[in-house]
Amino acid sequence: MKQYKKRPFLKSLSGKLVLMMLLVSLIPLIIAGGIMYTSMANTESSANDSVDVSRSALKEDTVAATKASQAWNISVEIETWMAEKIRVVKSWAGSTSVIDAAQDDAGQDALDAAQSFLGDKEVKDSDIADAYIVDSQMNLITQIPSGKPDINKNAARGAWGPGLYVSDLQSTQGMSISYPYFIDIAVLVEDIAENAPLGVLVVSVKIHPSSLSEKYGTKVPGSELVVWAPDNGAHNLIIDTMDSSRYNQDNPTLNQAETKATSVEVGVDTIYPIVEGGKVKSNCIAVTNDWIGGFARASNNDASLIYTEFDGLGWLVMVEQDSESALESLSSLDDLESDLNDATTNMLITLIAVIVGLLVIVPIIAFYLSRSITNPIGNLRDAAEKVSMGDMSVVVSIDSDDEIGDLAQSFDRMVMAVRFLSQEEEE
Repeated sequence: MKQYKKRPFLKSLSGKLVLMMLLVSLIPLIIAGGIMYTSMANTESSANDSVDVSRSALKEDTVAATKASQAWNISVEIETWMAEKIRVVKSWAGSTSVIDAAQDDAGQDALDAAQSFLGDKEVKDSDIADAYIVDSQMNLITQIPSGKPDINKNAARGAWGPGLYVSDLQSTQGMSISYPYFIDIAVLVEDIAENAPLGVLVVSVKIHPSSLSEKYGTKVPGSELVVWAPDNGAHNLIIDTMDSSRYNQDNPTLNQAETKATSVEVGVDTIYPIVEGGKVKSNCIAVTNDWIGGFARASNNDASLIYTEFDGLGWLVMVEQDSESALESLSSLDDLESDLNDATTNMLITLIAVIVGLLVIVPIIAFYLSRSITNPIGNLRDAAEKVSMGDMSVVVSIDSDDEIGDLAQSFDRMVMAVRFLSQEEEE
């Protein structure tokens, strides 16, 4: 019998059938898997963009805006607190005891009465540190004994014309006094009957960072309150609710948000809507990678009591928090982003695993299935070869109810017909 050449597997009928089954199974899977993966990747990208937008919006429109509002409210409270002190000092300057003591012919009884009056007011108001009266020549008339060692003649002169003067924040360093800062309020003392100036009442208000931190820090739970007082164009840190001793540092280190807040210059255009009428107003934000803050600077015009002679303290108030704590509410969005990333990765891994599995399983199954086609065809080939060699006794036994079975039966009939014709020719 003729020996047929050995073909490469992929050129054989079995190889072609295996390759066809492999392509038929893999191509739809790859196309469908690619579409699904692309869709999930696009969904993941959109979700990540949405999370980033939400994070940015939450930072600026919610967290930072809330802190700016808190800073604004506290700055107004501070201005109102100072305005109330001014109101109190004005009422003292209009009292009979103080007016009588400021008269040119005031006797010892009038001076004692004024001192007693001021001493009693000081006892009742723990914010008052010192009070004294000076005449038109800025000479001391009377003073509460527990006050500062020196009188503030500049404050007295400042009130002589407009009737009110409020000094900038002043340090008590070197004065051996328990409080670190003070502000002098000077009010003109006038003869009501003659409507003539007699002298000036100067009252020093204590400014203690620890007390202010305790007073206003409770209004911003979970956040840090930082306050700066203007000092010749610079910023003097006086309150930090998270570090009560920070105001004592010569050059305290500022975080990124604080640097943004303190670098704002009035009248200079910035990206922050902060300048209105020469004053830093509300809704001022300072957002960095590590810190989120809101800041504001009120004026006396924003206080409940308005004094035309007083612009306001101008303290820069900031409420800040580290980004991790401030954006803790975003953890659910971060989890969603992570879940989408994991789902996309798992989808890709599953798709690759299925393709690899099919690359292994489909050829095996296709090989065994192809034998039901290649074996009968091989038998027909061998039988045809025998017939070509003159063997008319060949019978192909293929029990298959398909086209191959039909081909085998046709072959057997052909052999029988050829055998019959051969016999007739021999006869």
